[in-house]
Amino acid sequence: MKGNNQKRSTEELIVTFSCAACAVIVAPFAMIRAVEGDSTLAIIDLVIVLGVSFIAFLTWIKRNVDLSRWLLAVYCAIAVTASVYAKGPISLSWVHPMMMLSFFLLRVRSALLVNLLVLMTLSPIILLAQNQSDVLVIIGSLIMTSIVAYIFASRTNNQQILLEQKATEDYLTESGNRRALSKQLKESVELMRRAGEGTSLILLDLDFFKSVNDSYGHTKGDELLIKLCQIVRSNIRLTDRLYRYGGEEFVIVLRNTAAQEAYLTAEKLRNAISSYPLMAEYQVTASFGIAELKPDENETQWLTRVDGALYQSKKEGRNRTTLAE
Repeated sequence: MKGNNQKRSTEELIVTFSCAACAVIVAPFAMIRAVEGDSTLAIIDLVIVLGVSFIAFLTWIKRNVDLSRWLLAVYCAIAVTASVYAKGPISLSWVHPMMMLSFFLLRVRSALLVNLLVLMTLSPIILLAQNQSDVLVIIGSLIMTSIVAYIFASRTNNQQILLEQKATEDYLTESGNRRALSKQLKESVELMRRAGEGTSLILLDLDFFKSVNDSYGHTKGDELLIKLCQIVRSNIRLTDRLYRYGGEEFVIVLRNTAAQEAYLTAEKLRNAISSYPLMAEYQVTASFGIAELKPDENETQWLTRVDGALYQSKKEGRNRTTLAE
């Protein structure tokens, strides 16, 4: 019950209300056809209403959006196909919104597969049109609908990926931002509790960085930050992650890494930074704090410990690495 009290995602609301809207739209058709004596289509419409209502209920209770998307897309495809076979080519107009709904609910490739299967299944009905020109119009309009929906879905997905990337990336250094770091720390804590996977943090801060900004301007300071990230990336593993914590402070998350191994990595970075010509020119070094995640602590406690280790490095003269207790 605790999970159901959490704020519902946009995806949950979209799927739930799409199902509800479909049920509201189709229900009057079921009643009209029942009154007109068209029992076959009335039953099909009733089954559609009950089916999408069940999917809406399932989404609201279970909150499994991925399953609900597939159920709704496949169910609508089956329902429209059954309706066309029961009523004939006159019901083909319902295929257009069904195709667009597939791209709205599923990934592009999955939606293409569903739409292709529907077209293949309906091909005998389409070919029964009165003349060849009608067949070509029907096929052309269905293909065009699918192409337009495909282009729209592809562009929307690309824009969403770009927005998600920008929302979790520091614009200057192209490292992860604090939002991305927060998510990574929570995942690390969960992995520790569930699978016992050890993770270590490296918190680094550039020494005397403020004097560079004051003496040479923020442009030179930005250049140093960008170069710092390049040095870090070239000296850590592909599985390690770099995040800008704030100002000239950066966090490195090292999965499957004990404190002593993280210490060696930090020392390697410290020497690489202090010996880099640009850093040496402006007399910039780096201080480091190391903390390995404990089984009984949360991400806030973990950060507090690594911050304390960094403070100790600063207190003892900078350009050094300190392991948290």
